[in-house]
Amino acid sequence: MGLIEILNNYNFTTDEATEIDQEVALDPELLGKIFENLLASYNEETATTARKATGSFYTPREIVDYMVKESLEEYFKEKLPLLTQEELNNLLSPSDEELELEENKKREIIKAIYELKIIDPACGSGAFPMGILHKLVHILQKIDPANKLWAEFVLDKSIEELKRLGQSEDKDKIVKEIEEVFNENLNYPDYGRKLYLIENCIYGVDKQPIATQISRLRFFISLVIDQKVDKNNPNNYGILPLPNLETNFISADTLLNLEQPLQQTNLESEELKKLSHLFLEAEMGLKREPPSPLLLLELALLEYFEVK
Repeated sequence: MGLIEILNNYNFTTDEATEIDQEVALDPELLGKIFENLLASYNEETATTARKATGSFYTPREIVDYMVKESLEEYFKEKLPLLTQEELNNLLSPSDEELELEENKKREIIKAIYELKIIDPACGSGAFPMGILHKLVHILQKIDPANKLWAEFVLDKSIEELKRLGQSEDKDKIVKEIEEVFNENLNYPDYGRKLYLIENCIYGVDKQPIATQISRLRFFISLVIDQKVDKNNPNNYGILPLPNLETNFISADTLLNLEQPLQQTNLESEELKKLSHLFLEAEMGLKREPPSPLLLLELALLEYFEVK
């Protein structure tokens, strides 16, 4: 039996399953399991496997869900003392029911989410960072289903950062960019949630380059599925290019100290943030000719799963 015939026996999806999803198809989590099993080959000379030698073991989804919930609960307890324990429990519950909270509390939750910085120092194929992303998206869905408060906050923070950097002349460009991201004629609501969560909140490090590549791929796919395809649009079907995630997921050994450079750059944190933003957005693809290989991969994935 050929490989294509074997693959046709399974249902595939680009959407990551969550703690409340029924497993009816093979989702991108499969990438992590494949990565782990590829490292399980036995080396007769050392009597070990690559998986054992590198400590590469895939974290089951149940463990990821527990870690995500516990981490966010401790963070929100510190950042959101105005919430009661019942409100906090409802916020973190897997229920899809919209939360009835005062608007000031919703705005404080959104501020806390935007300011969250979470890093996995041994991210592997991205199970924990992806779990964090989906939990934060779920929370935003529950407190701001229309995306109004989140879009307003992202816009205000972006303009505020431009003012701090003395670059108010870029305001119109930033406003246009954010309006495009949150335009529901172009993208599904979760696209705007995911894009700015990934840019501002989520980071990962792993000593194995292939692991960080898989992490980036999973986050790429997560963004791809929330963009709408317009086959009548000659400009890449109306699809925005995928962001650069090389500064979000990097290859390094977090157990080793970094050598201090002889000359330290004198960039302020705001300047670094702007450079990181420009690197991630890559000018939103406005000047990309010809299309990047990642964009072609994105379009191929969209075409394939639309047919399926």
